[in-house]
Amino acid sequence: CSVTLYVPPIYTYTTGGMPGVAASNNFLSFVNPVGSGKLTIGLLLSVQSYSSGSTTVLSPLIVYRATAVSGGSLVTNSTGTSPFSTTYPTAVVELRLGNPTATLGPPVAAVAPVISTGAGNTGTGFGVPGVGPQALPGEGFVWNTSSGDTDQHWLITLIWQEVDL
Repeated sequence: CSVTLYVPPIYTYTTGGMPGVAASNNFLSFVNPVGSGKLTIGLLLSVQSYSSGSTTVLSPLIVYRATAVSGGSLVTNSTGTSPFSTTYPTAVVELRLGNPTATLGPPVAAVAPVISTGAGNTGTGFGVPGVGPQALPGEGFVWNTSSGDTDQHWLITLIWQEVDL
């Protein structure tokens, strides 16, 4: 008798350092597209805020549930995301950078910005082993600041799993 263990594919994506803006901004969106046939499960969110100069703006980076996400710059999953195994198919999640438009829902998590009199940094990460924020087809999340500082920078790393429905 043999047992086959199925581990749903796991993927990761890192934004690189994104400079802040003075106005409200959607830095990143994560959407499980309608018709994907998948449930996405967040395994880890890591956010670092660092500064290249003096910063005094107190607005945190907030992760919101979101709908009607469009615009911005769509990440090419075959080259922009990284599967944990090269045998996994290309991720189905749609990731967008560059201030995509979205209807924001309730907040899920928040990260304080760096406050600095010069170059400095702070880091925050959270993850729930096995189960984290989930998105059914048509659901998603947006990372937003209500205001910011051009000397603040955000580095976001995501790890998620895509499970067949």
